[in-house]
Amino acid sequence: MISWSKILKRITLFVILGLVTACEDISSLENSGLKSGVVLTFDDYAVEDWVLADSIFQKENWKATFCVTKFPELSEERKKEILFLQTQGHEIAFHGTHHVDAKKYVLTHTINDYIEYEVLPGLNEMQDYGLDITSFVYPHGKRSTFTDSFLLNYFSILRGTTYGINFLKKNKFFINQK
Repeated sequence: MISWSKILKRITLFVILGLVTACEDISSLENSGLKSGVVLTFDDYAVEDWVLADSIFQKENWKATFCVTKFPELSEERKKEILFLQTQGHEIAFHGTHHVDAKKYVLTHTINDYIEYEVLPGLNEMQDYGLDITSFVYPHGKRSTFTDSFLLNYFSILRGTTYGINFLKKNKFFINQK
């Protein structure tokens, strides 16, 4: 079962990090008409917990991104729940068929092997199931410009992991092709 105290601690950390980042250029946002918010993402395949979170936060009109891995292995019930979450306005992102580290995998395999093993089986099944998938979230956050260049043929948004505020300022790993 989900540990709400752990979730709240992580949400608090994300809010604090978001505020630190947002405060740098707040003056340009004040007149933009944009609203502030918190971005929540959930990784892997704890679909039962995601549905529980949705039932709790629905009244707040919340939205989240659910990054799904190992979709072909999920039960029919879990797949239907993921489809339901998307119909509620949540983003469903692809998080790999087998959850492999892209950077390590391409050291011993070709990029085409990676696409055939890690990307296409799960992505195709999710799309065939009726899910609209536009984002790829790297398992373990491990990415490279090499893998990015190939994955942008399949996704309009790629997400990886960065560490530290100075690293974030220098390296923008949220890549939106639109």
